[in-house]
Amino acid sequence: ERRSGGDLMFGDGAEDSERREMLFSGAAGNRGASGGGGSGGGYRAPSLGGNSSNNNSNSDMEMLIQNSESMLRESQALCFNSEQVGADTLFSMNRQREQLHGASDHLAGAREKVEQARVLLGSMSRKALRNKMFLYG
Repeated sequence: ERRSGGDLMFGDGAEDSERREMLFSGAAGNRGASGGGGSGGGYRAPSLGGNSSNNNSNSDMEMLIQNSESMLRESQALCFNSEQVGADTLFSMNRQREQLHGASDHLAGAREKVEQARVLLGSMSRKALRNKMFLYG
C-alpha cells in the first residue's frame, strides 16, 4: 500500500523510514561535499532512466506526474467555471444597468408630468379664487 506524504510518495516499513531519514537528515546538501557520490546518504531525486533499481522511483514519479496532471485539469475546470460565473455576472449586471437607465428615464418623464400638473393645478386654483372674488366681491 502506498500513501502520500505531501509531494513525496512513501512506501511501507523500512523503505518509508529510510526515505524519511534521508529527507530530514539534511544530508542532501552534504553528499556532494563529502564525496559520497550517488551511493551515500541524503536525498536523491528520482531518475527518469529505466534501470531496475529505480523502477520504484519511476512509478513514484509517474504517479506524481499523474497527480499533477489531475490537479491541473481540476484547476482548469475551476478556472473555466469561474470565467462562466464572471461572464454570467457581467451579463446580469449589464441587463440591470439597462433596467436602471430605463427606470431613470421613466422617472424623469414622471417628474416632468408632475411639474406640468403642479403648474396646471396652480393656474386652476388662481382661476377659482378669481371667480370667487368676482361672484362674492
